[in-house]
Amino acid sequence: MKKSIAFLVSLLLVVVTLFPSQAADDTIAIVGATLIDGSGRALQADSVVLLKDDTIVAVGKRNQVKVPAGARVIEARDLIIAPGFIDAHNHSDRGFSTDPSAASQVSQGITTVVVGQDGGSPFPVGEFLAGLDKNPIALNVLTFVGHATVRSRVMGEDTDRQATAAEVEKM
Repeated sequence: MKKSIAFLVSLLLVVVTLFPSQAADDTIAIVGATLIDGSGRALQADSVVLLKDDTIVAVGKRNQVKVPAGARVIEARDLIIAPGFIDAHNHSDRGFSTDPSAASQVSQGITTVVVGQDGGSPFPVGEFLAGLDKNPIALNVLTFVGHATVRSRVMGEDTDRQATAAEVEKM
């Protein structure tokens, strides 16, 4: 049951992302879902989430949020809507160029990935991020500067020893 709910929520997010609204004002209303907002508050059944272009403009109970005329309405009763998940340990950056849709991550509700956490990282980081700006992917990306990457840039292949004071300074 939980897997099917997670799948349906992910599918809902994919549909909303891949098939933009045809409404004149580009407003999408997701209605009837149970909202988990990540705050620790009780679940909010029969919720409404209003999206305008790529921005969430209102969230609340169905009796609190007015759905504008002309909005594209997605009925989500018996589904759960939640903020995107952050995957803090993955190696997704290896597939950004071959799968910019990040289908595996997006289908799990992941919206943000953290890369470079194991010591290896894209380098230079600025060029890596600029490349993502030029060729966007479906995820937000945060990268660490990997200690092993920095160490090998300074020490070359001779990293199986203690770094000198000058090398540490350069790092």
